Amino acid sequence: MIFKKIQHSEWTLQTLPFSLALLWLILLVSVSFVVRWDAKMMFEVMDVNHVYKPPSLQFWMGTDSLGRSYFLRILKGSGVSLLIAFLASILSLLIALVFGGLAGWFSKGFDLVFSVILNVWMSLPTVVLASLVALVFLEKNESLLLVSTMIGVTHWGRMARIIRNEIVRLKEKEFMAAAQLLGGGRLHLIRKHLIPHLKVVMGVTAVYQLPSLILSESFMSFIGLGIQPPETSWGLLLQEGWRNLHVYPHMVFFPAFFLFLTILSLNQLSKSLERHSSNSSASQN
Repeated sequence: MIFKKIQHSEWTLQTLPFSLALLWLILLVSVSFVVRWDAKMMFEVMDVNHVYKPPSLQFWMGTDSLGRSYFLRILKGSGVSLLIAFLASILSLLIALVFGGLAGWFSKGFDLVFSVILNVWMSLPTVVLASLVALVFLEKNESLLLVSTMIGVTHWGRMARIIRNEIVRLKEKEFMAAAQLLGGGRLHLIRKHLIPHLKVVMGVTAVYQLPSLILSESFMSFIGLGIQPPETSWGLLLQEGWRNLHVYPHMVFFPAFFLFLTILSLNQLSKSLERHSSNSSASQN
């Protein structure tokens, strides 16, 4: 619904960055997942005669140490990084919904305990915390699901605080008081009134958190605590390129460029959605 309203709005310089960001993300997601699932054998083709080739018409972004197309590896890594961020976002959203929902609904004793725990949790650097968790499962980190879990369980704090504040705000609305006077029970209020109003907030917050999740995965893979070969991701490609930076700088530039454009696009997308949701809330009030 949000996308439809933004897409049907008047074409201005304000909507142009949103459109470009959305176009890049759609292209990246579509191509990377098609390459990952339909062209798997491409990444197993090694040619010792084309090791560390510079960018050319045959190899758009050069080749790696095994003679594989670096462009195809970046696209495959894009799918892995985006999938990890997506799974981690869902997990952190579920955790945040539980703790933030309880704190917002029972806004007395539980809220106080929640605030103390959340302040302590958010004072810890999330990337460092995820890395410490990764050390426990170092030998099992080839699992994409495991890496997503490690990142997701360390990034729920900010989202939980937003959900808690939104529930507290909604509880004071007139429609909630009216529903209670009409005999609506607790489950009825949550199902019919809270959840529909929380959908937009949760969606915007989930998109807003994707850049930090992607950066966390890239950092963990870069230092060797995330995705492991033969799998690949942006962080793993940056690690490989960093070792050859002085000889083959393009091996750092291209994955970093994809990472930069994706983070920039997601930030622009989240800002546009946040602006639209704020305008919608203001008009409702």
